Amino acid sequence: MSETPDTPCFCGETRMCEIVFPEDTNPHNTMFGGRALQLMDKAAGVAATRYCHHPVVTASSDRTNFTVPIPQGAIIEFVARVVYTGRTSIVVKVELFCEGALATHRTLATAGYFTMVAVDANLKPIPVIEPLVIESDEAQAEWDAAKRMRGRPK
Repeated sequence: MSETPDTPCFCGETRMCEIVFPEDTNPHNTMFGGRALQLMDKAAGVAATRYCHHPVVTASSDRTNFTVPIPQGAIIEFVARVVYTGRTSIVVKVELFCEGALATHRTLATAGYFTMVAVDANLKPIPVIEPLVIESDEAQAEWDAAKRMRGRPK
């Protein structure tokens, strides 16, 4: 087995996949909204932790839109991306994509924003060391939207 050198981990995006099982669904055989939110929150936490290299806790979730029902048996992918950093907070946009097991395309089913706060061992907020680098107009638009959600003017 060959060893690979350690590389620094400074990641602003995380992807996770799941399959929607019967215990994840309601009587209509579509995914419970609460279960989707739980998994989105988990993806946001992973993205924020990977970004700041500290434990995080959820402070809030904002503007989660459920646009397409997610059927039992679907493969779902969560794309969690850091879009804003404050002094102690990190806003993560999470998109949930849905596809059939044999599908050749996927659909955006749900999207929302989660505010995570970096914490120390005593669960006290600590500063986020790395400010987010804005590299595109789209990233700037996301930053501005997240800043407005946080109640801070541009």
